[in-house]
Amino acid sequence: MNGSGRGFDGPAGVLAAPVMARMNRDMEQAALDAARPGDGMEVVVLGSGPGMGLALLLGRCRPGRVLAVDPSAAMQAAARRRVRSQVRAMADVVEWLPTTAADLGPAHGHFDLAVAVNSHQLWTPRAESTSAVAHVLRPGSPFVSLTHVWAIEKQMPVARWQGEVDDELAAAGLWVERWSRAPYRSGDGVMVVARRVVTQPTA
Repeated sequence: MNGSGRGFDGPAGVLAAPVMARMNRDMEQAALDAARPGDGMEVVVLGSGPGMGLALLLGRCRPGRVLAVDPSAAMQAAARRRVRSQVRAMADVVEWLPTTAADLGPAHGHFDLAVAVNSHQLWTPRAESTSAVAHVLRPGSPFVSLTHVWAIEKQMPVARWQGEVDDELAAAGLWVERWSRAPYRSGDGVMVVARRVVTQPTA
């Protein structure tokens, strides 16, 4: 579930994949702890990267379907290698989509959970990508995003990021359960847990 933009392709992607898998393992685990995936669930992984998050997900439960979204051919190749035996044991439960969050639509189905680890900051355009993700989530289903603070700060202050993301989530029909910040091996991370609106919660 590591972030993968189109810059993570070719030789650079091949070199980055094992480093990303090793350094971001604890963030992948934290996102899954918050997401609480279960047997039979349909899950979309946004920025599947080198597949460490996919491996942890498949080791944790037996999902009904997993859509691994990543525009980088190098990252998807690394992910396929990492989860090959798990996927074979689960009757090819993983589907591979070489594109970005912005390209998701009804043709890709609907999901019980969406997870993005270190990819949210790469979504372009971010508001439209958030809307696309929201529309493939079933009502009440969670979206969990965990992002490096240092990656956010390359773009803007964290407080501004949270404000903008709050607005984008609300506009897309997702309500925020909580924000949190914690230290990880590769640096502090900011997590947001949101849900597709069923009925708008009262203040």
